[in-house]
Amino acid sequence: MLVSSTTRMNEKALDIAAARHQAILGNLANSDTPVYKSRFVSFEEELEKATEGKMPLEGITSHKRHFKISGSGEAGLIKIAVLGPYVFNTNGNSVDMDYEMSLMAKNQLAYSVFAESVSGHYKKMNGLLRDLK
Repeated sequence: MLVSSTTRMNEKALDIAAARHQAILGNLANSDTPVYKSRFVSFEEELEKATEGKMPLEGITSHKRHFKISGSGEAGLIKIAVLGPYVFNTNGNSVDMDYEMSLMAKNQLAYSVFAESVSGHYKKMNGLLRDLK
């Protein structure tokens, strides 16, 4: 098998980082929009609830003989939520530009780490396949 479970996990982490980036960009674009509430991707919070037994993990099956895991799939773990009733501007807007920029920098670092991991895996597989010739 050419794709490991770690690589699949890293690919999903890339999806989460991309969703997080879109939420941050939306917040920055709406920083002057009256009454706009900041949004965030809450993957870690949902995963924490699931692992503490507060909510069962959801999964999907791709074959009739696979074990059933309750729910509709891992995509349900990526949620975009509104960040509380906080107001940082006089127009009712809750976007804090400094916080959003720090989140963007943190997210970019995480994305780079996961992308390098996935890229390294496929480079290694490519090298192994070339050596078979």
